[in-house]
Amino acid sequence: MTLDKILEKRCSIRKYNDDNLKDEEIKEILNAANKAPIGLNRYDHYHLTVITNKQFINAIQVEAHKKVTSNKESLFNAPCVIIVSSDIYEDITYADCACIIENMILKASELEIGSCYIWGIINKLKDGEYIKALNLKEGFRPISAVVLGKTDEKLKSKDKEIPVNYIK
Repeated sequence: MTLDKILEKRCSIRKYNDDNLKDEEIKEILNAANKAPIGLNRYDHYHLTVITNKQFINAIQVEAHKKVTSNKESLFNAPCVIIVSSDIYEDITYADCACIIENMILKASELEIGSCYIWGIINKLKDGEYIKALNLKEGFRPISAVVLGKTDEKLKSKDKEIPVNYIK
């Protein structure tokens, strides 16, 4: 599939069916994450945690609901959550995480898997109870996440346009 076709499919999905992702699909998505550009080539300062345990995902949603949001389904009941963590707390960290997540989202779109970038809830739960269970190395904390899953919705990007000006 060409990049243009993948981009035409890229959209945020917030409703997933009960089908689980295959291990091979997750592996392909993680492989795409590893191809993301990282500032100063500091790949060892990032960590990916793949969560497919529905009880654990639900526990994060419950904690989020209690602390920061009225949305009980802040992770949209997705069957897979991949959390990107880092031990770097600089502006570049968010750019690096965005690149990692965008690569995963594009690969998911190519595989006909729905996805949605999650930042707000993860950021607001940076001292959350669930973090201990992630078994991260000392100094690492979650920065952003992506939820993934099969969907009955059609993957189709919305027609959007960012304003542009040219200086010649």
